[in-house]
Amino acid sequence: MFVLESKSIKELPAKVEKNANADNVRRMLDEIAGLSGLDFSGGESQSGFDARPSFRDLSAFVFQPQNVVANPDVLFFKTTSYEHREKLRKIFPYILNAITPSLLAKQHELGRLQKELKRKEREKTEAEDVSAGWAAELRAKVTEASELGLIKVQSPDLNRDQLIALLDEIVRRTDLTLEVTSTTISEALGELTALENEESQVSHALTGLRRRLADMNRIRESTTSYDEAVRIQRDRLQIADWLVRHEEGDEQCPICGGEMQPAVCLVLSEQSV
Repeated sequence: MFVLESKSIKELPAKVEKNANADNVRRMLDEIAGLSGLDFSGGESQSGFDARPSFRDLSAFVFQPQNVVANPDVLFFKTTSYEHREKLRKIFPYILNAITPSLLAKQHELGRLQKELKRKEREKTEAEDVSAGWAAELRAKVTEASELGLIKVQSPDLNRDQLIALLDEIVRRTDLTLEVTSTTISEALGELTALENEESQVSHALTGLRRRLADMNRIRESTTSYDEAVRIQRDRLQIADWLVRHEEGDEQCPICGGEMQPAVCLVLSEQSV
């Protein structure tokens, strides 16, 4: 393509050479129309309907052929096709200035911040997992050192700094000797027994919760079945409500032609038979 821009063009050049392509021309026309360069997806993966507005999308407002004007079911040009209709629906608030370029910019900033937040949360979760694994390893090392008689643990509830201090003390000492005694073994066995008891309690609680969940699921299924049965019965009884609504008071028995009184109708019908 050849594009020449100027306030006034007096004459064309003697030799016309390519200086632009179709994308350059579309971008230039979008800028002349004052359209935003931001899309409607807020920076997320966009489909064809969430792409930035183009001057070609505005043709539905300025070009109305006779077949569109005469058609009572069509309001804008090319809205009979799904793609143009959805795109027009997307850009219509922007054309009405209900969505401004500044709002689009804020949506993009919000999308960027949400991505950053998700990344930070993912990093935080990974760091917490690594920290928990490291703390478990520290506690295992301290327990092993206590079994070997290298240190004496006064309290089982030690924080991370206290565990590191105990291990650092072992590293700095030069007169370490293994003192595996009945006391250290008893402490290790006591801790193992406590852990087994805790595991048994947690397993028992988990079993009770599973049983309760199964009971609740059975109750939910029974409630759903009962609700469906009641709904079927109610639907079957709708004919009675319909008959009551259409009762006028002067109906006659279809068998004997008398008034709709149950006792009289029954006697007359027996006589007729």
